[in-house]
Amino acid sequence: MLYLNLLQKIYLVLSIYKFFHGFRRMEALITVFFMPELIDLIGTRILVNSSFVAKVFWNAMKNREKTGEKRGDFIDLLLQLKHGKQNPDYKFEGENLLYQSGTFFSGFESSATCMSFTLLELAKHSKYQKLARQDINRAIDKHGWTYEAFQDMKYLDQTIAESLRLHPPLSTIDRCTREDYKIPNTDIVIEKGTPIYISLYGLGADPRFWNEPEIYNPDRFNENNHITDAYMPFGIGHRMCIGMKVGQLHAKVVLALLLRDYEMWQTKDNESFLNPRSTFTAAGNGINLHFKKIITRASN
Repeated sequence: MLYLNLLQKIYLVLSIYKFFHGFRRMEALITVFFMPELIDLIGTRILVNSSFVAKVFWNAMKNREKTGEKRGDFIDLLLQLKHGKQNPDYKFEGENLLYQSGTFFSGFESSATCMSFTLLELAKHSKYQKLARQDINRAIDKHGWTYEAFQDMKYLDQTIAESLRLHPPLSTIDRCTREDYKIPNTDIVIEKGTPIYISLYGLGADPRFWNEPEIYNPDRFNENNHITDAYMPFGIGHRMCIGMKVGQLHAKVVLALLLRDYEMWQTKDNESFLNPRSTFTAAGNGINLHFKKIITRASN
């Protein structure tokens, strides 16, 4: 039985990896962004075959409910949602519960992209790397490895925000108008049903909103500075990314663990470039960095 469970887990991981790194994923993303009507006509099977994932998911849920075992993991959280007080408009049951697992995986990808490109920029800018490390050490020395410490890492927040300006995990935000909308102070009317695509790369590189936009400078996001409304890596308004705070916390935890113990840099022969064929932000040749363990010596 244990052998079978292990094989299921391996197959699940390989299936997810194949989807995220295969042609099927690009096909799914193009459908979602540019031909969403097909999903209504054909169903979600046009995006990905989730039958095996669903089988593993429900087996895990039923086994956990049957045994009452607690692991403090994502399955436990979903069971709390299932058995907790439900919103009558959106109940966590059936497919609604299953789809949370997909959100879990996709959310980790955007967080991983954020922290990877933040490490890349800090590796190329030793000054900002040192300031981020000082900020991390100060917060941990004051609060320990606690939630309060990560909330207190204000400069690390700035490095992440500047990285998201230059390298938003999602290159565009798409919306569809639900009713006619007249843009204030203009004669332009966006008709109902019009698809709208906002380029986050375009906004982040626009000199009308940013001084020297091509330069990585975390000081732009100092709490005393005004942040333009052109900054929207998580979207904006009622439909902005619901996982923004947990995604940022995830990125900060990983960055703090690495920056506290390692110096990093990138050599010219390992410089990264964007993959022009990727729907999401991705390095075409990977992100290759050098790491050196920081040796601390106790004072005499």
